[in-house]
Amino acid sequence: MRWSLPHAQRKLRALVRQAQTTPQTITEKGEAKAVLLSVEQYQALIKQNHPNEQKPKVQQQSLVEMLRASPHREIDLTPERLRDVERDVM
Repeated sequence: MRWSLPHAQRKLRALVRQAQTTPQTITEKGEAKAVLLSVEQYQALIKQNHPNEQKPKVQQQSLVEMLRASPHREIDLTPERLRDVERDVM
């Protein structure tokens, strides 16, 4: 189905609902500008175009390990301490 941009903005909930079964085209001044797909349709499309591609594995590191591995580890991160004047407590 085709939706004009103002109509899609007003009827977003219905647009999302219909996109669960069929891709929905959003137009501006009669020209197709975007397509809304369900997550399942999007994932199938990605898998179809990149069948051998796998998600990169995220390596678990502690904060200390990450900071030590940083290319910017030579930067001094020691904060300057303000020297407050002592006050008498009454």
